[in-house]
Amino acid sequence: MTQPWHDLTLRTVTPAFLGRFGTPDDQTAIVPFPVPSLRGVLAYWLRSLAGAHLGNIDHLHAVESAVFGSARTEQSGGPSPVLLRGGRVPLSALAADSQPDGFRYLMGPGLLAKKDKDGKKVPSPRFLKPGTLELRVRVTGSPASTDLFLAALWGLRAFGGIGARSRRGFGTIAIDQVPDLGTSHFNLEWLQRDGVADLVSVLNSVAAAIDEIDLGIERKKVKSAELPSYPCFAERYYRHSRDDEDELLRGGRDGWRAALDNAGTWLREFRHGGDRRTAVPQPTVGAHSRTYTDVVQSFLNSSAPGRWTQDGPATAAALGLPIPYSDHQGRRDERGKPTQRVAMINAYVKGQKARRASPLWLRVRHDGSAWRLRSLAFYSEWLPPSPDAGLTVTWRRHSASVDLLTEAQVRAELERWF
Repeated sequence: MTQPWHDLTLRTVTPAFLGRFGTPDDQTAIVPFPVPSLRGVLAYWLRSLAGAHLGNIDHLHAVESAVFGSARTEQSGGPSPVLLRGGRVPLSALAADSQPDGFRYLMGPGLLAKKDKDGKKVPSPRFLKPGTLELRVRVTGSPASTDLFLAALWGLRAFGGIGARSRRGFGTIAIDQVPDLGTSHFNLEWLQRDGVADLVSVLNSVAAAIDEIDLGIERKKVKSAELPSYPCFAERYYRHSRDDEDELLRGGRDGWRAALDNAGTWLREFRHGGDRRTAVPQPTVGAHSRTYTDVVQSFLNSSAPGRWTQDGPATAAALGLPIPYSDHQGRRDERGKPTQRVAMINAYVKGQKARRASPLWLRVRHDGSAWRLRSLAFYSEWLPPSPDAGLTVTWRRHSASVDLLTEAQVRAELERWF
């Protein structure tokens, strides 16, 4: 019997950045909703939930493949039992220069970039405005595979977002219509609520579904003394804020811009070493974080960058890599003005540049009366153990090694957020 399609109505609560398109900025780009990107972020949340019960990355891949498919081999793989369809959506160009400072800070340099690495102009980032997003879903697998798909959807709704910069408040979704799918252990009521109190129940349903789907693997929890090599909800290796903890703004649904601006201001103050919840004046012009002062500035000012010594840890790296820094303290030009210097702190693994996504997820949400910030941090392996990994700071042709943060330093910086 062919399984029917079910309606899955999502609503974007904050803007979702879904790419750049070559249409003029004053025209709306009508494009197919990027279903693969949705499947990708759902797979992330499935891994984070299932990973709490496995402790083995090969087993984790087996669970992911059972729900979202993978390339077929002689032993495993095949198509996904979860089919998703999305219509065409309107994406508008964002006038980034006219946005509040905190909003722009959340966007980050990647979305604010006007030129690519070769100096060519790039189209403005396009965003999906807050509003209804109609999708359809069909699950051809067992009720246990449906459980795992819905658990991933719960994780996306509770903690994550869709599109670029999902870790920083953009792309928040709500679920307006829960699909009427047959389940085995997952309670559909969990999707109708927007609270973190259901996390333990969701984790239990995931464990039961893994057992039922019969992948030939044995569940094994992450040991309390072992740091997980991937972000997961293993006991003691994650932390989230209370639902009523961080109020950004009072007001209705149309206050998303101001709420995101406040969230960006909180993040900026935090990375400058301040208390994110304290209302403080805007940073003075030219103010930088301790990482800039202790690492980047001393490197840029050194007469011999290759033999430079840093003055403190690169604490900002705890929230993701690479990190760009710029100032206007270089040599003076013909008009007597200091020139801009641009430096980058990069990670590398086995001699190749690597990225380290932020372990801190930020979700800007509306609870009906106020805009709030829900925070989640994963305490997982920051970079692979030395000597395979390292950090460098680079400016022009100059480059120097930067001391790695210890796992304790990374955790302390994340704890400071809470």
